[in-house]
Amino acid sequence: MLKINKIKPDFFDKLVKNKTQWSELNNQDKQQLHDKLSEEQKKMCAYCESKIKNNNAHIDHFYKRNLFPKQTFEYNNLFKSCNNENYCAKHKDKFKLKKEDFKNFYSPLDIDLGEFNYNLLTGEIIGLTPKAQKTIEVFNLNHTTLKYKRETIIKQLSSYQDMDFDLSDLFEAFGEFINLLDYYIKDDLIVE
Repeated sequence: MLKINKIKPDFFDKLVKNKTQWSELNNQDKQQLHDKLSEEQKKMCAYCESKIKNNNAHIDHFYKRNLFPKQTFEYNNLFKSCNNENYCAKHKDKFKLKKEDFKNFYSPLDIDLGEFNYNLLTGEIIGLTPKAQKTIEVFNLNHTTLKYKRETIIKQLSSYQDMDFDLSDLFEAFGEFINLLDYYIKDDLIVE
C-alpha cells in the first residue's frame, strides 16, 4: 500500500460545492479528480501499488459512503484504485465491514510501512502487526496475481544483483510496487 501525503487541490472545493451525492459529479469533474489522484499516487493503485490507467481505475472512498456519508466529499478520503474484483478497493467493498472495523486496518494516509515486510522468494507481503495483517486481508494484497507480479520483479532484480540500484531508477523502469523496490534496496537483499 502506498503512503500518500495528500494536498487538496485548489479546484476541489469548487468542484464539490453544493453537491450532496457523489453521482452529481459529471464525467469532466471525475476526470479532473482522476488526473490529480494519478499524479499524487505516481500512477499506481493506492492499495496494491500496481500501475494503473484511467480507463482501468476508479475513485475509491476509503471510508465507504454508505457507512460514512459525511466523508463523501472529503478529499483525504479519495484514492485511485485499480478495478480488480479480487483485490484492492473492490475487495474491501465486498468485505462485510462495519464502522468500527475501519480502526483495525490502515488507510494510505496513516499506514506505517515499517509494519510490513516482503518474502523475496514468493512475493508475499508479510504483516508484522495485527493491523498490518488486517490491512493485507481487507485489500487481499496477497492475491495470487499480485504475488506473482512482485515475484517476477524480484527475479528480475536478482539477476542484476551485482549492480548498485537507485530507487528512482528502479521505479522509472518498473513504474509500480515502489515499496517492494525500496524494501529490496534498503535492506540490500539478494535472492539466491
